Amino acid sequence: MKKLFPIILAIALLVSSCTFKDIELVEMNNFKIIEFSEKKAQAEVVLTLKNSNNFAVTLSKVDVELMVNDSDVGKIKLDEKIRFPKNSTTTKSFIINGDYDKIQKNLMGNAFSIMLSKKIKLSGKGYVKGKAMMVGKKVDVDFNKTMNLKDLNLGF
Repeated sequence: MKKLFPIILAIALLVSSCTFKDIELVEMNNFKIIEFSEKKAQAEVVLTLKNSNNFAVTLSKVDVELMVNDSDVGKIKLDEKIRFPKNSTTTKSFIINGDYDKIQKNLMGNAFSIMLSKKIKLSGKGYVKGKAMMVGKKVDVDFNKTMNLKDLNLGF
């Protein structure tokens, strides 16, 4: 046990001296509807994220409730773990699994006014779990972004 103490102390000092910076959302690049039917409502969002840390960070879970013009449409989930190299900016795709009934109820009645406005407000609230150097962290997410409809590849 006496031989392990210096190793444990060195690891504890190393981990405690590291400052963890949150992964930063740089840009929402694209939003594309993959499928929209009574069986499934699925879309893809492409995000550019920045890791300002001097170590790699792995996202293991994303659970964010997505709102379109303040109407709940579904959750952003992570299909697989995503690794961000140290001091890097990375563009990744995320899948949004929507609830057809929520979309039908909350958005379809407003579709005409959304098309006339030529802008759409995307917002999300939830959390992201990640890990760096064997230390996990859960970070709350809360974002708002207004986008031009022409940038979303919706087909109209």
